[in-house]
This record gives sequence, structure tokens and C-alpha cells, in this order.
Amino acid sequence: MEKSYFDVKPKGRHAQAIAKPTADALMEFCRQEPEFEQAIEQSGKSFDDCLTAITKGIGQSISDLEIYTRAVKFYFPVAAVRFHMTIDLCGDNGAIDPPITMTKQDKPEPMQLSLDSLLDF
Repeated sequence: MEKSYFDVKPKGRHAQAIAKPTADALMEFCRQEPEFEQAIEQSGKSFDDCLTAITKGIGQSISDLEIYTRAVKFYFPVAAVRFHMTIDLCGDNGAIDPPITMTKQDKPEPMQLSLDSLLDF
């Protein structure tokens, strides 16, 4: 899908706010599904018409998923948009590694280790 198709001057503040992310999502969907791209091209519908349709009646807010679902259904009514979100509790939490402190012993204790103790399960 050519980017020029999505170059519009949206009418209304809601359409202006969602135009770029919606265009980006639709272009990604076109890369994922060539049949979807073909549906857009053959629809005879403009992206401006799409923005008008998906912003109709949204009130104060709407989720991204709902915007993208409405946009996809504008061109391909039986299509569905799936969203997958996960949490990673060990992810980027901003923590830094603790500092390493080295100490020196005057006379280190010999290590008492035997093969039997290593293999004792």
C-alpha cells in the first residue's frame, strides 16, 4: 500500500490524533495480509472516509485496539484484529547490579571438597 494513500488532512480533533498511528497500523496489516491490501485498493473508499467512520461516536476516549478494529472492518468487514500483551516481571525494571565488594583474607581456609560430596544427590 502506498504511503500517499494515507496522506490526508483529517477533519476533527479525534481524526487528527489517530491518523498517523492508524495509517501505520493499516500499512503493517497490508504487509501481513496482501488480500487486505487488495481490499483497500478495490474498496473505492478513502482514508479520510475511514477516519470519519471510526471516529464517529467515540466520545471522550477510545482504545487503540478499538480504533484499529474499526479501521480494518471499514475495509474488510469480516476481518478481526488480535492483540497480545504479556508481562515480564524480570524485564527492564531500572534496577542496577549491586556493587561487587572484594575482601582480602590473611590466610584463606582450604576448601574441603570431595568427589563423593559433589555426586551425592
